[in-house]
Amino acid sequence: MIQSVEPLYDLLNKWRNAEEYPYFPVIEEILGSSVAVEEQNGELSYLMLASCDYLGMSRDDDVKKAAIKGIEIFGTNTFGAQIFSGYTSIHRDLERKLAQYIGKEVALLFPSGMHANIGTITTMMGQDDVIINDQYNHASILMGSKLSDAQVRTFPHNNMQRLEKLLENSQDKRKRMIIVDGLFSADGDYAPLDRICDLAEQYDALVMVDEAHSMGVCGPTGRGACELFNVIDRVDIIMGTMSKGIGSVGGFIAASHEIEDVLRHFSVPYLNSRGLSPAAAAAALASLTKLSTHGDNIREKLWKNTRYLIEQFRTQNVNILNTETPIIPVIVGDFGLTMKVVQWLKKKGILVSAMVYPSVPTGRLRLGVTPWLTEEDCKRTVELICEAKLIFGF
Repeated sequence: MIQSVEPLYDLLNKWRNAEEYPYFPVIEEILGSSVAVEEQNGELSYLMLASCDYLGMSRDDDVKKAAIKGIEIFGTNTFGAQIFSGYTSIHRDLERKLAQYIGKEVALLFPSGMHANIGTITTMMGQDDVIINDQYNHASILMGSKLSDAQVRTFPHNNMQRLEKLLENSQDKRKRMIIVDGLFSADGDYAPLDRICDLAEQYDALVMVDEAHSMGVCGPTGRGACELFNVIDRVDIIMGTMSKGIGSVGGFIAASHEIEDVLRHFSVPYLNSRGLSPAAAAAALASLTKLSTHGDNIREKLWKNTRYLIEQFRTQNVNILNTETPIIPVIVGDFGLTMKVVQWLKKKGILVSAMVYPSVPTGRLRLGVTPWLTEEDCKRTVELICEAKLIFGF
């Protein structure tokens, strides 16, 4: 065995041997707010709280019909690299709809959010520049930063005093870019985007915001954290995905004509990847269209469930950090104990995400709230997690 992977392989075997391995459940069927999972003794039903499909749009009938129609017209794939082989009218219309929905001049599709972040950062920033990251930024931002050849500096999570100091000390660089998640996917809190934009304007820096977990979900009309903080016009680059609130797959960048044009012609991850499948692009377009007209009603149920769960957890002194969003982290602490709690909850009929190193510094259960949860589902979730807290002592 390769020596460098042996400790990690041993850790995996330890989890498996102790029957504490919670990953890669095989889902056979969706049953309302539950899923049927393949188990050794047959299929079992679990309440699904390990979800990022925050608005349930992947199951919307109109979205599914649009995906089928996309296949009927264009097949299951595109011809090749888009710059040479072209892209479909569905892709063009989706880019236009994204730009209109978000409120930017143009948008550019990428195969995934990982591609969008890495492709944008490595194209925009070089060896004479500096990237300033929040320490809890998504791994794709950190990867793109490392690959860019720019100098990379990091500030403690949401620490504006440290961010300002880094900006002060970066005035000798050609370009400065502040990059943050709008909504942090493991902690469930927001970046203070209004204060970040103030500092960017004061110190002549670009701002890029990853809206992967907030697009469609947050803000008065669902345009994301940038809308919530009223900074859409002050943010230079908005990145997002279709795989969360929009209910499809793929990533995108929304920005100015100049930035989009450069990325479309020079971003290596964009140029060397196939475009979205016609089905995924058509599904995302249908979802955005529906969210533009009916999004308020869909979000109302989501936020009702979110508020109930957060209020109940705080009443019961469950440590859920500073979240006010559909991402609810229940802090356990020890990584091994986190695995045990997740498996205990599974035996009780609930699927939650086990987040441990290297994803997070502190073991936690990650709950993803959706509109599909009933009032009874929410009550049951609170009861079981409070019971687990007493049993396992977290």
